[in-house]
Amino acid sequence: MDTSILSSLYSSDGPFATVLIDVSRDNENGDQEHDLRVRAAACEQLRTQGADERVIGNVRRGLSDATDLPAPVARLVVASAEGVPYQRTRDSGSTRQWQATVPFPTCCRGSSDATAR
Repeated sequence: MDTSILSSLYSSDGPFATVLIDVSRDNENGDQEHDLRVRAAACEQLRTQGADERVIGNVRRGLSDATDLPAPVARLVVASAEGVPYQRTRDSGSTRQWQATVPFPTCCRGSSDATAR
């Protein structure tokens, strides 16, 4: 498996926010529904979890781009204060969403510190 696409995550400083939401716009209210999902995930829930405002803004920008894929489609965005080092849009088959804000674990940076498990 080629994991080189993840290299930008390893070279970025956290904390990161990770959001997966349905970005489908397949009905007459699709744009409004999408905006509400983005606002709920990127603004309200991440803010409640203590995310930095710059991270929230980058998540919102990463989720806002329209897609030409047929519904249902989901987008995964990993954002930091520096930008959006990773995002993918895929056919989803599911409308579940989740988000989290976390510091980048030191164990992922090659630390041998036993406390970083």
